[in-house]
Amino acid sequence: MSKNRTDVYICNKKYALESDESSEFIMGVSRVVDKKFQEIFERDENISLMDAAVLVSLELVSENVKAARNLDSMRTQIKAYADENNKLKDKIMTMSKKMDDLYDKNKKLQAEVDINRLKNTINNMNNR
Repeated sequence: MSKNRTDVYICNKKYALESDESSEFIMGVSRVVDKKFQEIFERDENISLMDAAVLVSLELVSENVKAARNLDSMRTQIKAYADENNKLKDKIMTMSKKMDDLYDKNKKLQAEVDINRLKNTINNMNNR
C-alpha cells in the first residue's frame, strides 16, 4: 500500500506526514492534537512548547488508556451477552422439543378419546 503524504499544521508549524491512513484521517488527528495544544496555551500562555507537548502527550495517552479499558469492558459485556444468548437459545430449543413432544402426546390422547367415544357410541347402539 502506498503512503499518503499530508501537510498539517500544529501550533502554527507545518509538518509533512506520510502514513498508510487517509489524508482526511491524518488531518483529523492533527486537528485534535492542535486543539489540545491551544487548550493548554489558553490555560497558561507562558508554558514552554516542550512542557505543553508533555501535557498533550499525557492527556492523549490517558484518553487512549481509558478508551482501551472501556473497549475491554464492552468486550467482556458483549461476551457475557453472547453467552447468555446461547444459553437462552439452548433453553428455547429444549422448550420447543418439549412442546413438540407434548403436541404429539396430545394428538395421541385426542385420538384415544375419539376412539373411546366411538366405542361408547357403538356400545350404546348395540345395547338398544
